[in-house]
Amino acid sequence: MVLEKKDIVQYSAKTTIQNEAKMKLEVAQNYTVVLKEVFNPIILETEEGNQLVVCMRDDTIEMTVPGSDRHWRADMETGEIVEM
Repeated sequence: MVLEKKDIVQYSAKTTIQNEAKMKLEVAQNYTVVLKEVFNPIILETEEGNQLVVCMRDDTIEMTVPGSDRHWRADMETGEIVEM
C-alpha cells in the first residue's frame, strides 16, 4: 500500500491498520508513521535502492544492511546501537 499525504489525512491519530500477523500501523497527528508489533522484517529503501532492514524482537529492535553480513541491536536501556 502506498500512502500519499492526501491519503494520510484520512487517517486519524487513533486509526490502526492490522494485517493477519497483527502488525499495527498508526499515523500520529504530526503524520509520523508508528509501527507496532512488527516481528517480521521491515525494509526501508531509498530511491537509489539502498536498504536497511529493521525487525522487532521481544525486548529490542535489530537492524541490518542487506549484503553487509553485519547486524546491530538497539540497547533500549542505554539508547546505544551495538553490533551483534
